[in-house]
Amino acid sequence: ICFGVGVTADAIRKHDPVTRVDAVDLNPSVYALNHLFNHGNGNVLADPKIRLFADDGRQYLKLTRETYDFATMEPPPPLHPGIARLYSSDFYSDLRARLRPGAIVSQWLPEYQLDQRATDLIVATFVEAFPHSFLFVGKGRELILAGSDLPFDFGQLARSLAVRGAVKADLARAGLTSPHQVLATI
Repeated sequence: ICFGVGVTADAIRKHDPVTRVDAVDLNPSVYALNHLFNHGNGNVLADPKIRLFADDGRQYLKLTRETYDFATMEPPPPLHPGIARLYSSDFYSDLRARLRPGAIVSQWLPEYQLDQRATDLIVATFVEAFPHSFLFVGKGRELILAGSDLPFDFGQLARSLAVRGAVKADLARAGLTSPHQVLATI
């Protein structure tokens, strides 16, 4: 939800078991202009695995009958008009209804654009919906919330990287060359 420039969809599609990526963005221009970002997203929209939906992410979740193993959201900061709903307990509840047991969800959290109270509220709301949660710290103060209804198997990270060359190469471009380096960002 919130496709952006397609870098995240590109990273997701590189996982061999992934057979389909549903991208939902309110603004269809995001897809029309995406070719301008092919240098950074691997021309992701040319991949037949990608299905595009021009819709409000909240409405999509309410109307679809699809279920997912993974969901990711990169909405603008909640201070933009109408965006706060993508950080709400109602939204997270609708999302959980579309996730299979053990599914993982992630959400970009632009902490550097928020005050401490807003950051704490978003994190608490997310953790309430996804009780097994953690927070990745990226470049600068770029944060990623990750959560599930079941505990994480962090040992799976090392096993996956050993056999998924495209994913390992993608992480290496970000300077993460071992499972330990990935886990150190939590």
